[in-house]
Amino acid sequence: MATILHYESLHPQGARRGWEKIAAILVVVALTSVAAWAYRHSTIHGGGQDRVSINKQGFIELDLALDSFEVDNGRYPTESEGLSVLIIPPADESGKWRGPYLKQLPTDQWGHAYIYHAQVSPQTGYRLLSLGPDRIEGTPDDILPGN
Repeated sequence: MATILHYESLHPQGARRGWEKIAAILVVVALTSVAAWAYRHSTIHGGGQDRVSINKQGFIELDLALDSFEVDNGRYPTESEGLSVLIIPPADESGKWRGPYLKQLPTDQWGHAYIYHAQVSPQTGYRLLSLGPDRIEGTPDDILPGN
């Protein structure tokens, strides 16, 4: 007499369903992880933009305003005038100032003002930087345009 083995008898439903549950849980965990990572690194969620894009945007705004100031006045702001001259006319305006070049000065991610240095070298008209979270110039967390 021959015995016929059925597939179901070799793989009981209980064992198969157990693996299906584990696989489903792993898929849910993987998808949740991907969604959390995407949310954390997106620039449109409620927390605002990430450090790089905020600082890059601030540098771009200041570069455009400083270049407009230079075109109108034939020079970049002096160290003593600083960035405020992009909003308020300089004392020696002489009718060339056509600002304000910005409605307000941008701030970096930490809400701090950008630092402006006039005529750093003969090749450059100015230097901009963000002091980073420690607010101390010359430390490794300083952010320069292009970083």
